[in-house]
Amino acid sequence: MLALCVSLAFVACDNVDDSQQGGTSEKETVAMDHDYREVDENLETLGKSTGYMITYSVSSSSTDEQAESFSLTLGMKDDVYYVKSEDGDEAYYDLSDENSAVIYTKDSGESQWSKYSVSYEQTEKAAYLSSVKAEFLSFAQAYDIFASSDATKSTATVCGRTCDKYAVNYSFPAFGNISLSYEVCIDAETSVCLKLYCAGSFEGTGGKVNFECTAFDTNPTITLPTVVEEE
Repeated sequence: MLALCVSLAFVACDNVDDSQQGGTSEKETVAMDHDYREVDENLETLGKSTGYMITYSVSSSSTDEQAESFSLTLGMKDDVYYVKSEDGDEAYYDLSDENSAVIYTKDSGESQWSKYSVSYEQTEKAAYLSSVKAEFLSFAQAYDIFASSDATKSTATVCGRTCDKYAVNYSFPAFGNISLSYEVCIDAETSVCLKLYCAGSFEGTGGKVNFECTAFDTNPTITLPTVVEEE
């Protein structure tokens, strides 16, 4: 989904120094002062203290792909994680044991939960947890593709959270008629990306991606589901 914006960002940034040769960009810009690599650790700290439950609403469209929209959620409280994927499937991961995870899953449209366990070496726990959070973090850290570009900075509020807002508009008619605009709102406390809008075009191909945090609960109730045992 973010592939088009990634490619446009790289091309645009490569040509920023050539803006006097037919391109324009925003003036009085600053570099982003957030590090996407800190997002995961910041969320772990929040999850261990008060917990969190964050939901994104996502939409995208392009000239050569079908438009799509979905939502996804990641929650954590103590050693329990909740994930709702873009397909609507839900899962709880109880990682209170150092050597195994107890997993509760429910497919989209189903009413019953299933339960199973996965064992791993203690040294493998971090890798397993990373795989659980990977889809969500691809959005929470999405501003990494713009980290090297300069942007105009202001403030914004998303879901009641104070954010640093960065915006860029590039236009390079001399280089394949490239255009790229994006706005990113980054949570001031956690560095989580709470809103991203990216639209661009290159040599006749264009598209846009938009996602926004629609819920950011810092004191969620996360309760493991009841599993109906088969007789």
